[in-house]
Amino acid sequence: MNNPLQNTHWFNFPETKSKEETLSNPFLISTMRLTGLEKFPIIIHMGNGYLQGLESFTHSQTEIRYLNEQGLHIFLYEPLCQFLKDKRHNRGFYTEFLTDVDINLVRAEELESIKNYVECNRLTNVVVHTCDYQANIFFPIYKDCFKIICDDLFLKNYSVFETNINKDFKKHFICLNWRHTKHRHIITSFLANENSYYSWYFKSSFETLNADLWFNFNEWKLQEHELYEQVKSGLEILNENCPSLLDISEAEPIEVTDSCSAYYPVSVKYFGHNNPALGNNTNKILENFYNNTFCDIVNETRFAQHTGNFSEKLFQPIRYMTPFIVAAPPETLKYAKEYGFKTFNEFWNEDYDLCFNHEERMIKILKLIKQIGSMSLIECKSLYEAMMPTLRHNYNILVEKSPFKEVQKLYI
Repeated sequence: MNNPLQNTHWFNFPETKSKEETLSNPFLISTMRLTGLEKFPIIIHMGNGYLQGLESFTHSQTEIRYLNEQGLHIFLYEPLCQFLKDKRHNRGFYTEFLTDVDINLVRAEELESIKNYVECNRLTNVVVHTCDYQANIFFPIYKDCFKIICDDLFLKNYSVFETNINKDFKKHFICLNWRHTKHRHIITSFLANENSYYSWYFKSSFETLNADLWFNFNEWKLQEHELYEQVKSGLEILNENCPSLLDISEAEPIEVTDSCSAYYPVSVKYFGHNNPALGNNTNKILENFYNNTFCDIVNETRFAQHTGNFSEKLFQPIRYMTPFIVAAPPETLKYAKEYGFKTFNEFWNEDYDLCFNHEERMIKILKLIKQIGSMSLIECKSLYEAMMPTLRHNYNILVEKSPFKEVQKLYI
């Protein structure tokens, strides 16, 4: 290899040395060991998008034979940046799709780079590890070039820290957000009219929110009038109260004017900022919010795509022993169950997870939020007590899978 990649790192190639900055980085070395393949040739891509420079990597014939014999494993640390063939992204650095998209036209920037690299070097034994659930099914275009499996290296790197669980419900919901996305804006607008805690940093018109959606919001006026009114009025509440802060102390409101760009909070200050004696007590603050909340609405990174995905955002309610609803691509709960967690289908309807129609899945989620929000906090407390075996199980699974082993499992 003759062209180092900024966000890409490689290990155990017979002729190609790893980058010095890679080998001197304890986090990267630890991450490589978490693959369980530390004696095999490995590439780890830590960023989003194309693996810039990978296509210009050329191996000698000796190294190619070695890679084909031993196998090359490529780990993608972030979700795939999907797009439609010959189309630009509609969500900043990735694309979300209409429900009836032809999967034969769906591509991913990372997989395109890997495909070109594999073909250029005539590699025949490559496995791509991604956090996108069932990506092997929804990216058939690459099946003859390399094998794709769902094996999330990011999740393997999550460490659990001890928390104090002492529930005293004051709110039905908590919803933490960072980067702006359409589904987060819809759900947080809805929650603005519910008994909830939420973080939000963005202002937007209803027209901007509705632009380039995977459905036409205006059709809800007749079909889902109550949901329509609650989202629309909630959006105005968000605009009036922006920013709404939970786990940071200061942030500037951001005006969202382009439905296709990526927006992030700016000028952020954390608790303890400029006061080292206080430190960053965000974890303690979140612990207090979670102890006062019945249910977490987990707004994952993506929504209108086919490949399920969850992240540390789902681990958060599990860590704080809080029930959750997950706003994410279909079969994300199914993926979480295969990972070892239990969900809450015993207590409420989770059929939204199996709904591949993105509009219908959103409607099901909002109606479930409304259903739970109609319960009294006393009813929530009773239901929570019935959920304790599930909550304990999930916490214990999280600890078992964490590389940080000083936290004790809950056997009570």
